[in-house]
Amino acid sequence: MNPSAAYVRDKDRGMTALHMAAWIGGADIMQYIISNCPGCCEIVDDKGWNFLHYAAVALQPREFQRVLSGDDKRSMIKDLPTWKLLYEKDVNGNTPVDVFYLFSHSRRSGFSTVFSFLQNQGFEQLMSDSDANYAKKKKQIREIVNEIGNNEGLAGIPPNKYFREDIGEDDIPSLKEIVDNLRETHLVVAALVATVTFAAAIAVPGGYKTDKGSDEGTATLSSNSDFKAFIITDALAFVSSLLAIFLHFLCVFIDLKVAKSAVLNWILMADGLTVFAMAAMVVSFSAGTYAVLESSMGIAIATCSIGLAFFPFSIIVPLFIYHFFKPDH
Repeated sequence: MNPSAAYVRDKDRGMTALHMAAWIGGADIMQYIISNCPGCCEIVDDKGWNFLHYAAVALQPREFQRVLSGDDKRSMIKDLPTWKLLYEKDVNGNTPVDVFYLFSHSRRSGFSTVFSFLQNQGFEQLMSDSDANYAKKKKQIREIVNEIGNNEGLAGIPPNKYFREDIGEDDIPSLKEIVDNLRETHLVVAALVATVTFAAAIAVPGGYKTDKGSDEGTATLSSNSDFKAFIITDALAFVSSLLAIFLHFLCVFIDLKVAKSAVLNWILMADGLTVFAMAAMVVSFSAGTYAVLESSMGIAIATCSIGLAFFPFSIIVPLFIYHFFKPDH
């Protein structure tokens, strides 16, 4: 290889061979070029993109981390100014980490690990700008990537296998959009629990009995200890779910930019109340069915056991899913 060829830029975008290797995600080609021509890694194209901007689009998060960390034989920047290149801004002021955040967020396995890795290395400003500036960055980065991808072939640029997939995706939602969607979903769950527990309290197990000469009725099983457990746990589930709904309602009136941590803490608290309400609803169901079916002990025990199986399964099922379907498995 003629080392001087690595410093030649094309006429259309000012891309070098290293840029093109990074664009297609060719980690081995990038390693070969940099090991023979280390100075070429600092060359930028006409938009101010260095090779890490391109690598952030094409490489899987784990591959991107290996490029940066220098912790295995595939790393290529052990002796190069890696962190200087990470902070290097293009003509719009966007860094390779900005590009990485946009094109790797929640889509490819290992994103959260690399994100933590970058933070541990001291790279603090990871697309934490205001919503307006964040949307602007997304638009600028997508325009550049779209321009490069649409010129594939015409300018001799090799194709990127992720380009069409990335550009075709909807924009990554902002923090406000994520919080709003989360809150709305959890609000529906809390409202459903409140509705079910209210209905159960009105239509009590066993029905009502009316005393002679009186128009007022009392619950048939009012003296049954299992029925009392049903009423208490049903009330706990109803009140807890209402409190969760109330907290979600309050979040609407809080500006996320002003009190982001408070809103997130309220949502977490509301989620905790909803989970508690679900657990109380399960106990209420088991106690109510046992009170009604107590005369048929076998069916009562079986039904109660099925209901209470919610608790061990609520632990086993998530662990099973995490073990067999976790992204980095």
